[in-house]
Amino acid sequence: MNRPSVRGAGPAWAAIAACAVAAASWPAQARATVRYGEVSVQILPDPDRDDTGHGYVEYRIRVTNDSPSREHVVDLRAPAEPFGRRGDIIARLSRQVRVAPRTAATVSLFQPYLELSGDGLAVAVDGNA
Repeated sequence: MNRPSVRGAGPAWAAIAACAVAAASWPAQARATVRYGEVSVQILPDPDRDDTGHGYVEYRIRVTNDSPSREHVVDLRAPAEPFGRRGDIIARLSRQVRVAPRTAATVSLFQPYLELSGDGLAVAVDGNA
């Protein structure tokens, strides 16, 4: 199963260059945190799971808002860079979260047991890079 590394795509999506690694090292990047002004994004370690070939894979991302007064809307999208394959694949996983001032939210992206056609995680904060 293809696991995304962390990257950005398009002008409104911020690149997470510090986390951009090969798909095979997804768990290794779990300690990396990338800041976007008042917001930080961290990929959390994979939860323990039974890799039986069915069900879902959960990717957990911690989004923290350090602003003392401003709420931020954070969009997460995987893959950041689609491969354009055809067949039984997942074209996109995405979530949006509103994070209140001085709080954190853990966001889950659930991937059915199909290949994710692409690489990377794109992040947008308030619609901007």
